[in-house]
Parts: sequence; structure tokens; C-alpha cells
Amino acid sequence: MSTIMRMGRDLFDLNANTLRCVIEQHAESFRKLTEVNQSFFSRLPEARDLPSLVSLLQECGETVWNGAQRALRARSLAIKRRPSQRAAAHAFAPDAGLPARPVSAAPPAR
Repeated sequence: MSTIMRMGRDLFDLNANTLRCVIEQHAESFRKLTEVNQSFFSRLPEARDLPSLVSLLQECGETVWNGAQRALRARSLAIKRRPSQRAAAHAFAPDAGLPARPVSAAPPAR
């Protein structure tokens, strides 16, 4: 297998694994959001007056907001970590066997 094909395959695998990780995290976030909604809907009959309803809604909003922030941080971390792993370092290593392209001083004529 040529070096360029191997590099392409490594990068494809990296992207596929990163995408799989992000999709799994989205599914987990959706599951948690569903659980939070069910929990708060089950507690809704407890809110007998306006202040208790506002308090319950505020608690629900804070819970959802904090969960969304945690999920976003986790996805960002997964995306940041994945491409910088071994395969990307190997693919872009100077000794990867790719032909060197000459650097021209002037841009090509049109």
C-alpha cells in the first residue's frame, strides 16, 4: 500500500472515529435531556402556586443549561483530542515518504 493511500486511510479512520464519538455523545445528551424532562414533568403537579412553579422552572432551566454546557465541553474535547493522536502525527511526519513539492517564489501564471 502506498504511503499516500495509507495516510488517506489513517485520516479517514480518524475522522470516522471522531464522528462516531460525537454522535454517541449526542445520543447520550438526548437521553439525559429526556430523563430531565420526565423528572420535571413528574414534579409539575407539586407546583401549587406561582412562586413554586417559577422555582421549579428555574431549577429545570439550570439543570438543562448545565447539562448542555457539559455536553458541549465533552464534544469539543473529543474533537480537539482525536485529530492530534498518533495517526495524524504519523500521516504528517516529515519522513512519511511523500514527494517534496518545490516551493516557487512567484505564483503560477494564469
